[in-house]
Amino acid sequence: MNYSFRIISMVVLVSFCSQSFAAQNVLAMPPSAQNSASQVMVEYVTSFIAVWLIKEACQLGLRAMYGDQGLITAVKDGNLPEVRKLIGAAANVNAADGNGYTALMWAAVWGHTDILKVLLATERIEVNAVDHNARNALVWAAYWGRTSIVNVLLSAGAEKGNAEEVARLEGHNNLADIIRDYTSSGRLTKAAGKG
Repeated sequence: MNYSFRIISMVVLVSFCSQSFAAQNVLAMPPSAQNSASQVMVEYVTSFIAVWLIKEACQLGLRAMYGDQGLITAVKDGNLPEVRKLIGAAANVNAADGNGYTALMWAAVWGHTDILKVLLATERIEVNAVDHNARNALVWAAYWGRTSIVNVLLSAGAEKGNAEEVARLEGHNNLADIIRDYTSSGRLTKAAGKG
């Protein structure tokens, strides 16, 4: 659920409840006390709502300011719930760190298949984004010998680049064969399911 929708819903709910409560209690008082009691109740409710809104705004602001790097950190740490939370808060899934590595690349490097799948499920993900050395997530997965990651990325339409060559240079010949066979046939081989 969208954070701004949550905030608006809570404000409306708290406002409605507090007005109903205040009206019932104030009407039971003598007329001379009604104005001051009503004023105190309104000030209390207003303060409560203001504090709550400030807290929510700060959380949204922090996610807006640091969410992109926070997403990369959550991916590196393998923190799937935080990844989901940041994606839900509209963190930029294609943001890169100082080396040009995106969250998708870090998921490939660390072998976090579940996180990689969550990232790929976002509509705005760029599966073929490259770092400062023109390596995409598939090349990184090939470098580290991450067969399951390679399978997922190939199925998601990742461009092969030099992933096959990188896998061979790192001694991952079976993985290099999977990449070669997939890119020439456009589908995964039976061996691709291993690892």
